[in-house]
Amino acid sequence: FVYGADSYSSITGWQNGTWLARNMPVLIAPRNGARLPGNNAHISILPPLSLELQHLSSTAVRGALERGEDVSTFVSEPIATYIRDHDLFS
Repeated sequence: FVYGADSYSSITGWQNGTWLARNMPVLIAPRNGARLPGNNAHISILPPLSLELQHLSSTAVRGALERGEDVSTFVSEPIATYIRDHDLFS
């Protein structure tokens, strides 16, 4: 699983989040000065992202979808089609 550090900091509040945090291999992208987790065998930290990528987040994509906005600049066409076909996040 790949998370932004901002999202990962709240993972224990997600459904099954504690289990995910303890059991799944995790790749974390540093973001917006969010605190990074301590060392753990199943957690890897990406190097800092480019300024352009720092603003991309699943939270931003979900918000755009909920507002009915186009997300084609955030996700590939197959992903956008899947989201649209399955009426996700609306």
